[in-house]
Amino acid sequence: MKKFDLSMLTIAILVLALVIVGVALKPADDPVIATTGKSQITQGQLYEHMKESYGKQTLGILVSRNLVVEEAKELGVSVQESEVDQEINKLKEQIGSEEVYQKTLKRQGYTEASFRGTLRTLLLRDKVFAKAYPVTDEEIQDYYNKYKSNFGDPAPALEQLRPTIVEELNASKRKKYMDEWLDGLEKKFRVQYLDPSLSLKKEEPKAEEQKTEASKKEEPKTEAPKTEAPKTETQKTETPKTEAPKSN
Repeated sequence: MKKFDLSMLTIAILVLALVIVGVALKPADDPVIATTGKSQITQGQLYEHMKESYGKQTLGILVSRNLVVEEAKELGVSVQESEVDQEINKLKEQIGSEEVYQKTLKRQGYTEASFRGTLRTLLLRDKVFAKAYPVTDEEIQDYYNKYKSNFGDPAPALEQLRPTIVEELNASKRKKYMDEWLDGLEKKFRVQYLDPSLSLKKEEPKAEEQKTEASKKEEPKTEAPKTEAPKTETQKTETPKTEAPKSN
């Protein structure tokens, strides 16, 4: 299962909306959404095309999102609106202004509400992940000792840099372990893919094939004994050498 980010989560939500519509439609109720000359494109055709193109990837992201929510409930982890506000304010500072921020949302296909919801999901993911792969004091100290020259000369005290270091280490762990963590959650919550065409699980070899492969590995290789063909009597005896008589 692949990790999900902001852009892919947006695509997942969009396709999910189309999936819901597509499942609900009956052939007779399939509305036309575009025409090209005498040809028509229906909403069902759009759904099927997007399912074929993005189905597996999108379903994987939606499954990952649900797994994060389930795990968060078990651990009692949540995201406050103030945390979402803080991240949005950081983004606005980076972009430069409220006006540019709103234009960026519109260009990316977000409303304010949908963007907050997506951001809340990612913050929840990161908080739950940090429970499974926490940053230790030893890792913080090692990072500081290794990279403190990058923070100036003289470098600020460790405690002053701790939030920045923790953020860097968390990002590194997510990049390295996110897929592993999500795979573990998938097994824990026993994910089932009911549409074979969208299943993300690799097909397991049949029992007979497994036995055959195992027997091939366990069966010792034997070499046929080398035997020499018995020598014939003509091979055992050498033909005596004869010399031609010398003439005077």
